[in-house]
Amino acid sequence: MIITPDKIERVAGGIVVVDISGQMPKHKFRRYLRRQKKISKLYFHKSGRLGAPGLQGAINSARYCVNHRKVGNSPIPGWAGMPYTFWINFHPVYLEQIAEIDVFDSNWELDPEAWVFFRCQPDHLRTWHTGGLANQIGVSACFQGTGEISDFQFEVAEALIPWAKERYKLQLPFGLSWHSDRSKWGPPKVKPVCPGPEAVKWLEDYRANC
Repeated sequence: MIITPDKIERVAGGIVVVDISGQMPKHKFRRYLRRQKKISKLYFHKSGRLGAPGLQGAINSARYCVNHRKVGNSPIPGWAGMPYTFWINFHPVYLEQIAEIDVFDSNWELDPEAWVFFRCQPDHLRTWHTGGLANQIGVSACFQGTGEISDFQFEVAEALIPWAKERYKLQLPFGLSWHSDRSKWGPPKVKPVCPGPEAVKWLEDYRANC
């Protein structure tokens, strides 16, 4: 996969987000629609499996969603694409692991050892991440794994939240949420296990101190 400098954005300090949305697996005919409402919330999730490290972890998760996730009562499986706007690997990912060396030659501000998380969907798409109106008003970030949150993931989340607050003009604490957070903006049923007790405790503490 070729990563060009225009797909890399500095988030905070030594952390960057790399846009791989244009190269994510997509369903053969289903497509996500454009969102019709302003983004006002950031939802956190967990993937449910540890999976592969690095870029391959995000690709495999998207591939599973488009090939196997159920869609209502349809006999044809597969979501339109990756449901998560952002993907945060369990193990650290470094820019030099995924970008060609000429990226650094052409942009001296890029640090080869910068930590990376991935953008898997553009902001304008209403993906199927949380359900109900939450999909319309929210973007989502997924912790790779089964619920244990790594130091790398906490560091990235701590950089992601204020960056998202500025980018989307989120009003905190209202603008910060997660899949199991019971809210009128979510679906009729919530997933009490997502993103898991460790992440929920951290997010609750963060939101309490906004």
